[in-house]
Amino acid sequence: METVDTIRKIADDVAKRMKLEIFDVNFRKQKGRFVLNIVIDDPMDYISVEQCEKFSREINPILDAESDIENYILEVSSPGLDRPLRRIEDFERFKGKLAKIRFVDEGGKNVSVIGRINGCDIDTDTFSIEIEGNTKSYEFSKIISANLVVEF
Repeated sequence: METVDTIRKIADDVAKRMKLEIFDVNFRKQKGRFVLNIVIDDPMDYISVEQCEKFSREINPILDAESDIENYILEVSSPGLDRPLRRIEDFERFKGKLAKIRFVDEGGKNVSVIGRINGCDIDTDTFSIEIEGNTKSYEFSKIISANLVVEF
C-alpha cells in the first residue's frame, strides 16, 4: 500500500501543472472501503467545483498507473469557505477577511477572538487583526487554531 507521502508527491505534481496547491491528503478506511481524500487549493482564489472535477480527472489515471492502491474511492475537495489558516502567509492572503482565532495569551490562557485580518509580518512571526475597531498583533506561534468565518 502506498504511503500518504507518495500519494502527496503524485498529487503535488498534478497540482503544479494546474497552478494549484495541495492543502491536505488523507487516506482512511470507511465502511470497509479505502477513501483517498485530496484537498486542493488555489493560491489566487477559492477552489471551484470545476477545478475539483478537473483535478480528479487528471490524477485518477496517474494514481491507477503509478500507485499500488486498489479498490478505493477518490474524493477531491477544497478547504472550504471556513478554511483553516495554517501558515502565516495565509494571514496576508486573506487580508480583510473575518477570522476566528484561538491562541495562548501572555498569561498562558486559551483565548478565542473573532476579527478582521489586517495582514502579517513574516520577519517577526506576527499577524494583526481588527477586533471591535482596535487593531491587535499576536505571535503566529501562539495559535491553537485559526479559521476564516463565513460571511453572507
